[in-house]
Amino acid sequence: MTGASEDGTYALRASYELPKEMIRQDQMTLKMEKFEPGISVSLSEAITGFEPELMGNFAVIEDIYVFADMNREADTVRIQLSTVAPKELESIRFEPYDHEKAHFPDSVRLTDSQGNIYLPDLELRKSNHADRNTFYFRVSEDKSDLLLIIPQIMYRRSDLEDVEFKLPNGNQVMDMNETLSSGGNEITVKTVELLAKESDRIPEEFKGAGGLKIDFSAVKSPRGQETIMRIMPTLKVKKGLLGQYEMISQAVHGETWSLEDQTGFAICTLDDLEEYKRISMSLDVECIIISEVELKLE
Repeated sequence: MTGASEDGTYALRASYELPKEMIRQDQMTLKMEKFEPGISVSLSEAITGFEPELMGNFAVIEDIYVFADMNREADTVRIQLSTVAPKELESIRFEPYDHEKAHFPDSVRLTDSQGNIYLPDLELRKSNHADRNTFYFRVSEDKSDLLLIIPQIMYRRSDLEDVEFKLPNGNQVMDMNETLSSGGNEITVKTVELLAKESDRIPEEFKGAGGLKIDFSAVKSPRGQETIMRIMPTLKVKKGLLGQYEMISQAVHGETWSLEDQTGFAICTLDDLEEYKRISMSLDVECIIISEVELKLE
């Protein structure tokens, strides 16, 4: 749930895990308590040989189907992008966050029959309370043959096994060299190092807290276009009489990787980090496919 805008509008996103017997229905209604009347959804099976163009404007990027729904009203064009993708791909988006724009400046854009280029109108999206995969453009009504250009697609993978290790002491760089596989990429957890609170390598926002620095490298799959942007760890610590791993308050700093070098690091800070001896780490892998996909809009 995201915060209210100036006019008091909230945005709410819900996810539903559907049992197989429900999926077999032709139509269903999804509801949330105190939110009426619900949303009606029609489902049909995607069988072998299914032609996605029956669903409208679409493009294929690796194993991700991208669908574009266009609405045109006067000189305003609204494009809503949606995807069908393997379940291990999460938070799919087409626009970089602010901290990524220095690395990936290209934006989703439109062209017309005369070659004019139109960039998204961010103020229109904001005023319409639209999400990141909805784009608004100012295009004169007399412009035709609109072509949507998608320069990249971004998403997160969380399909790696957890990694367990002993917390290193303050003057030790511990070699891990544990290799995991994610989407055909080989990811290596190289080293783990405990940084003291006064270390000049601690990010400014973590000053006075200390942190755990984890170094990674990756070898890109030769079969695909996917490249890693960065890896964001989530840590659990072993505590209690039963020695169970538990989440505690934490923050993570991770810088965007060089797409050519494919190495990077993350720094995690936890409350009272030095008190814990064993750590369990899960990894979210943020990925990008750079591919100038063109989608003719009808």
